Amino acid sequence: MDSALFRSPISRLIAGAVDVMSTILFMAVWVATLVTSGFSLTGTQTFAGWTYFPMFWPHLIAATLGVLMILRYGANFATASLTVLLWMVALVADAYGAVAYWRLFWLCDIGNKSQLTGVARGICDSENALLICMMVVGTVLLALSVCGIGGHGFDLFQAGRSGSASPGRTISAPLLWVGLANMFTLLAFSGLWLANWISTSTSVGGGQTYAVWTYANIFLIQLSASVLGSMMFVRYGANWVTAAVSIVLWSTSFFAALYGTALYWRIGWFCKVASVSSLSGNQLTICTQETSYLIALWVLASILWILSIIAPIAHAYDFFAAGRHGSVRVKLGASRRSDNHGVTPHEDLEMQNPPETEAKTPQNIDQYAPYNDGSVLSGARIVPLYQAVNQSPYLQPPHAVIGTNKFV
Repeated sequence: MDSALFRSPISRLIAGAVDVMSTILFMAVWVATLVTSGFSLTGTQTFAGWTYFPMFWPHLIAATLGVLMILRYGANFATASLTVLLWMVALVADAYGAVAYWRLFWLCDIGNKSQLTGVARGICDSENALLICMMVVGTVLLALSVCGIGGHGFDLFQAGRSGSASPGRTISAPLLWVGLANMFTLLAFSGLWLANWISTSTSVGGGQTYAVWTYANIFLIQLSASVLGSMMFVRYGANWVTAAVSIVLWSTSFFAALYGTALYWRIGWFCKVASVSSLSGNQLTICTQETSYLIALWVLASILWILSIIAPIAHAYDFFAAGRHGSVRVKLGASRRSDNHGVTPHEDLEMQNPPETEAKTPQNIDQYAPYNDGSVLSGARIVPLYQAVNQSPYLQPPHAVIGTNKFV
């Protein structure tokens, strides 16, 4: 099953480029959401053009985990396979989101605009520039997801051989809080993503287009932080760099979640407690026609804000334990471990050193040497001992002398 294509570093370079480009795009979307939300807070305009973008959230999860795989931080067969699976999910979600934006763009700028009503017509009339940007970004993300599947798919065997799939065995109170905070964060995002899938399907099917998602992308950085935090919980790729990045991401997530929650609470307050007359445009539409989604986002945004308080504190207490767990060195190749995956040592020797051109050297077997896990019974310690015993002239078995009954 293995071949030179699977061992080529080109697949790793392609996957790395896809992950970095995807991360940059989502960072730009996050900043743009902060800017447009500022207009809403001042009462100028509430942008509903973000209504379909939560469909692309699995892409950010796959890209965040993919960056760790490219650095070989926490790379093993479990995480490498999960990365490929997430990129497949991202491909489906990206295709759906891109179709939704292309449909709205087509009806707005090329087809029959009279088919649009309500929020969709408002996006066409007042947010055409944002709509075009989202159509382009969605198309680029769709293309990147295809490349992500190919790059990480061909890099699967090399990434899988880079480490052990055994999670950390040391359990502490801060580590448990880290695990709970990140797990509940991912569950909250899953609920939001499924709700957006339903609202997007309603819109694509010719029904109502929902403006309630206008602030949801403010929480994007918290989604990325929860992916990295989950890796810290199982001690996959935990080192001083990843532990510090986790704290930075979660600290930034706290302020972002506070901002997003305040915006949803503001609409909810004017809609349910204060005077509705203070709202207009898309905010009034959210209040009067999207009440069920508003309540759901109101609750889930509040949960995400609470988790953004717990998670950075837990990661701070767990910082030294996580930092001491692993090395910050970026692995350039597979681990020196025999794991019954990929080509066999004899096949690899024949490909590297053909018998008729080059002698087989012991150094070529180095990459298949037993993995040294530091234990007394480690294969790296047993093999030299076996070689010493096997080469000792005093420990060789007796040989029979032909024609006699004697052994020497």
